[in-house]
Amino acid sequence: MHFTDVRKKDFWELFIHHIVTMTLMFIAWVQNIVRISCLVLIVHDIADPFLEATKMASYSGHKKWCSQLFIVFTITWYVGRLFIFPYKILYSTLFYAVTVTGMAPIYYLYNGLLGSLQLLHIIWSIIITKMLFYRLRTGELLSRFVNPILLLKCIL
Repeated sequence: MHFTDVRKKDFWELFIHHIVTMTLMFIAWVQNIVRISCLVLIVHDIADPFLEATKMASYSGHKKWCSQLFIVFTITWYVGRLFIFPYKILYSTLFYAVTVTGMAPIYYLYNGLLGSLQLLHIIWSIIITKMLFYRLRTGELLSRFVNPILLLKCIL
């Protein structure tokens, strides 16, 4: 499906992401480290419904829903992939997993793949942040999300 779909700007990032994810799942199954892999999958899947709902709202012309869902998606993306994944999951696999599993050769490969996922998260977060700032700068996001006067009253 990835090769038959319309090529987007992040084609290679998405391609690498799928290769890394499948390799991580294979290693987790073979090495019986399924618990940490389930946490990785949950953290990655938590933002996906909001992304798909944002796309559906955009394609169907519901701009207000699109703006609201984009904000929810952005928050879940930042929390899941820029906080929980690196500071909880990746940190524990780098520093605590050694005490449980020992220094197996697969340890380096597994953590290297998790690190490459984090690098992809940073690249995609830059893209999402650019989209967010563009929508804020043009007023597209706030005008559809809330009344700017009410927002100022709440802040002040």
